[in-house]
Amino acid sequence: MATEATHTHPMTQHQLELCSTVAEQIKSLTDERVVVFFHQGCPDGIGAAQLLRHALGHTEVILIPAFWDFSEEVIKSKLEKVGIAVVDEKVAIVEVDVVIPAAQELFNSACLHAKIDHHASQKDICLQNGGICIDNLCAAAIVADMFFTNQGKKLSNAMQRLLEVLDHKDRYTQEFRSSRTFQALWEGVFQSLRFMDSAETLLNELMDMDDGQSDLWISSKTVAGELLLAQRDAVIRNVLLKYVVLAKYNGVVCLVVNFDAYMAGEGCDYKTREKDRGNRAQIADILSSIFNMPVFIIATPEKEEEQDVYMISAGSSAKCELTGLEIAQQFGGKQGHRHFAGFCTSHDEFTERVALGEKLELTADNWKEVKQLLLSPDE
Repeated sequence: MATEATHTHPMTQHQLELCSTVAEQIKSLTDERVVVFFHQGCPDGIGAAQLLRHALGHTEVILIPAFWDFSEEVIKSKLEKVGIAVVDEKVAIVEVDVVIPAAQELFNSACLHAKIDHHASQKDICLQNGGICIDNLCAAAIVADMFFTNQGKKLSNAMQRLLEVLDHKDRYTQEFRSSRTFQALWEGVFQSLRFMDSAETLLNELMDMDDGQSDLWISSKTVAGELLLAQRDAVIRNVLLKYVVLAKYNGVVCLVVNFDAYMAGEGCDYKTREKDRGNRAQIADILSSIFNMPVFIIATPEKEEEQDVYMISAGSSAKCELTGLEIAQQFGGKQGHRHFAGFCTSHDEFTERVALGEKLELTADNWKEVKQLLLSPDE
């Protein structure tokens, strides 16, 4: 029996009309070189970029990873590396899942400059000049609607299910946090969505699946993900919580994780992922979901000359008193998801503003007791 996708992508009539207009503008490109800047290292950004390239199969599409805080000089350098010395009427620019403030004037010189995003923190700049920002969908789901669903092209059930899980995961929704099935399928496909080549292969594979193939794919990936979830749970109990301390920030009890010590600690396949934003987001998401309190994930830059600052990821659940984005903004950060955002700050500023408690040695034996302690800490 076919597994029907149940998720719908809600858009207002204005958003539908805007998406249709922008999609037609992009699809009308023929001789121009289309450059797509996408959110670097983010499965949603990678998926959105690959879906866009698939939709524009007749056009040369160049995909360039980027972060919102890239300077105009960095963007020009990246364009030069792909043979574009000048942004003019022969070049079209699409920013998807990332909007780069410093490059807006440069991009506006292109024959077409389109913006497709969902980050609430970038909504104002994204909506300038007819950009699209829909904060109740992830970027990949928006692109799928624009170029497939809204064009009357049915996506396979497997593709719809993948987009549903990616949407909830990327936006850190309560539905994802409370659904073991969502989490299992996500774990089963995560590695394929981390890299451009594997993501392209996966999306091309899912595009043409029939109902039977979709059922088999969803089932097999969910089973594989369940095994990874079990491993993850063991890591949290036996390894990760050894590097957690209780803290207070602005009167709110929170958790602080020494990410460097965790990565250098006991070996475990689950935590061999690269030291990147995605890995820190995963840990912040897990801990904030378990304890319903904000989480700071602290890491240091690789370059020795930059190690006087912390790279910090702030995470939260729907029940937290402060959201990850609110915390990041209070430290000068400007972009992120509601429940996960990153920022940098000096060692001194962090220790002045966040009152750290003593390190907790947590093991599987005292897991339940420590969880209760964290949920009801002494004042």
